[in-house]
Amino acid sequence: MACAAALRICADGGANRLYDQVPSWRGVGGPGAHADGAAADAARAAFLPDIIKGDLDSLRPQVREFYSRRGVRCAACSAAAPTL
Repeated sequence: MACAAALRICADGGANRLYDQVPSWRGVGGPGAHADGAAADAARAAFLPDIIKGDLDSLRPQVREFYSRRGVRCAACSAAAPTL
């Protein structure tokens, strides 16, 4: 379903999960394995969110850098801000 979505949005902590899990979905590493390297990054780059939104306090720096380098926008919003 996510592959056919017109817009993919991650909450900040959800971006960490996406980063960690996509390689195993794409056959790189085993289930629950932390995959690193070119093959893992290629798998992640094939499944990018359009935006990462949240207070960004739980977004790991490595994950933020990975997505930012690929044009994914990180939009900060206050934890006190109303949600939709």
